[in-house]
Amino acid sequence: MAFALRGLAVVPHDLDIQTDATGAYAIQRRLADNMLWPVRYRTAPTIRSHFGRAVVAGVVVEIMGAIEKRRPDGTWMPPADLAPMIEWIAWEGRTWPVLPVAYEAAAYRALGRHAMADGLGQWLTRRADISGEDAGT
Repeated sequence: MAFALRGLAVVPHDLDIQTDATGAYAIQRRLADNMLWPVRYRTAPTIRSHFGRAVVAGVVVEIMGAIEKRRPDGTWMPPADLAPMIEWIAWEGRTWPVLPVAYEAAAYRALGRHAMADGLGQWLTRRADISGEDAGT
């Protein structure tokens, strides 16, 4: 959803909410009647977090708290401090918190989703070429 808010040519299929562990359980309490999977600590081969899934007004909402990604050497990266990274995007009279596209591209690369990471990198480069901005922002 964050990519669509920025104007990337994507069709959002869900809403991902990234937060810390405490935030994941707080969001679950607010969405209690909508939860499909309760938030709990889950581990996959390349990622682990306090993860849960809800459906709100027909939209899948994935809650991820304290995300850790596996490094190539098998160790886990500590969760990122998300609060200082938040950027605000105005859309339909409201502002929405999103993470920087460069951060998202790096996260997709760390998860082995190189095509998505490459696409985000290309979008950043085109945006920098048009605006004269640094491609890392």
